[in-house]
Amino acid sequence: MFVSNKTIELKLDVKSPGSEKSVPTSANEIANAFRKIIDELKLEVDRKLTDEKLLEEVESFGRTTPRGALLKVLMDHSIHHRGQMTVLLRQAGLQVPGVMGPTKEDGLVN
Repeated sequence: MFVSNKTIELKLDVKSPGSEKSVPTSANEIANAFRKIIDELKLEVDRKLTDEKLLEEVESFGRTTPRGALLKVLMDHSIHHRGQMTVLLRQAGLQVPGVMGPTKEDGLVN
């Protein structure tokens, strides 16, 4: 929901991967949905956000802020939740998908 609200404030058109009532059945399903959203978001950013647009002030969190700062908040939020996902999957003894490249479970990182 946070990502959806922030993409609206950034004036980016990124669709949710499914309804809030659908429950993923595997870590790979979550990783694939994440990849799809990020790929769509990158295309929208490249297509719509110029240097000038990133400096424009937008309304967010009850105040005005540069659109570029809001994009950074969105990135930080995503990184935070990716870290949470990694910890929870490892605690559960599950494979951590390489969302941002190889993981230590892939045997490629020491």
